[in-house]
Amino acid sequence: MHEHLIAKAYSQLELGHNLDRELCLALEKTRFADYKLITLCVRLLTKARSMSEESVVTHFLKSSAVVRSLVGCAYPNEVRGVMRGDWVPDTEVPLNGDDLEIVTRLKQRQQIGRALFQSMLDRFLRGKVSPSVISLALAMIAVHGLSTSDARNLTTAMVRSGETFDYRPFANNLRKRIVRRYPTGGLSEKVALILPSVLAALSGEIPLLSTTLVGRSLGFTGGTWDKLSTVPGFTFAEPGTATERILAENKVAMCTTSASMNPADRALYLLRSETGAIISQPLIISSIASKHLAMPPHRMLLDVRFGPGAFLGDVNGARNLANNLHTMLENEGVPTEDVLISTEKLNGGAIGNVVEVVEALVVMGADQERIQWNGPLLQSQKAIVTRQAIQLLSAEFDEFRVLDRGDLEGKIDRLFTGRDVLTYFNLLLRAHGVAPNLADEVCARPESLLQNLETVAIRAPAEGYVRAVDQVALGNYVNFGLAANDTPNVPGANRSGVVLFKNAGESVRSGEVLALVYLEHTVLLKIPLNEISTSITNCFQLS
Repeated sequence: MHEHLIAKAYSQLELGHNLDRELCLALEKTRFADYKLITLCVRLLTKARSMSEESVVTHFLKSSAVVRSLVGCAYPNEVRGVMRGDWVPDTEVPLNGDDLEIVTRLKQRQQIGRALFQSMLDRFLRGKVSPSVISLALAMIAVHGLSTSDARNLTTAMVRSGETFDYRPFANNLRKRIVRRYPTGGLSEKVALILPSVLAALSGEIPLLSTTLVGRSLGFTGGTWDKLSTVPGFTFAEPGTATERILAENKVAMCTTSASMNPADRALYLLRSETGAIISQPLIISSIASKHLAMPPHRMLLDVRFGPGAFLGDVNGARNLANNLHTMLENEGVPTEDVLISTEKLNGGAIGNVVEVVEALVVMGADQERIQWNGPLLQSQKAIVTRQAIQLLSAEFDEFRVLDRGDLEGKIDRLFTGRDVLTYFNLLLRAHGVAPNLADEVCARPESLLQNLETVAIRAPAEGYVRAVDQVALGNYVNFGLAANDTPNVPGANRSGVVLFKNAGESVRSGEVLALVYLEHTVLLKIPLNEISTSITNCFQLS
């Protein structure tokens, strides 16, 4: 449960805020793994600090020899200033020669090169470099950045950490084309749960295949990997012949990084989420580009989110990221489209792994009675999926491009209303290891996924108006604060979630339900009910 505290600290610093005194006191009273404190210390040492922040960074440096030694190696003057003479640099440098060179060059903003990145990643994957050392490098990249050429060098090193699985020749032999859409991350983003079944439903008339790459939960946002892992029996396609078999039979294969395909990204992705090294354009670019270069499609669509529910704060940062990714992927032979989407308001009503699967099923046409969903949000998600399907397919297929847009929207709408999308999702579940009777049950009664979860209604304390929803705070609380155990990053382990009944811009009556919280009973044994209610209510900015 205490992971929520450090996630909150990372988020406040990313937003350019000082850590509040209450949070600093709570952090000092809590024990964290050394590698999780590296980013926090680097962030604090490289900014103007409040008295409370000075106290907390001093506390962590004094209480952890590992943190003190590694951070002191990178920032000796800063550590000496905080410790006020109580620190002398280690006589033995705690870093391998290559790692020390990387840290030195990062601090001085010098070129690093692919060979040094490759050395560090290869040794990390073999267990020869500790997570704390990698956390230091990630934190320094987040603070000091990388040149364009070094972002490309890191990407190449990540791709070469494993095998490349290029299914384009396989598709060409079938006279088909592989298309893929991938998001940069946003709260309550469920396109990756819905679009694959739309593509599968269209595959009878369009020669398409899709190797849909999905990622883990990152920071306050959810991950499709985690969401699908809440469906009992669901397994992702193993790279190679297993993926080809699913593509031949189902036209869509749900894929992830693995021990054989880009294992560096798999390891770094989890570490970035746990250590707050998230909002960094070089790290975002290298993570996304390396995935798709390790498993290249014929056509890519990048879904770039920006605003208060995404990692990118404004449209300029989103456009810059999209341009950089577009250039890198196109230069490696992957034609790429992009779409920018604002998260000023939530695009979905469910936040949390299992409730997002349920909401996606409802968007796809499943019946359910247990939850009264926010109708406009359901329609918003269907509209986003429809637009992205049209953009992706029109870019790749002449036979789709020549059709009238209204006709295309009508065609896809009929797939939803006729439940074709839901039918193909059922087939997708079966193709990925879900028992046929369970796949039928999930699609017929989505609320069956919510069994054994407790519910808590969060009510408006007074009549008013929802000015905004603090999406970062809400996502952090669901992903970390409400986790049933201290390993929220285990795929599918966290089944807690929140369903919003009110969004920004809507009026509320006193006592009206703002949200419904779904919790495992063990969470209620650890966290007082009034604390849960207050934490969720505080995410709604009411006036």
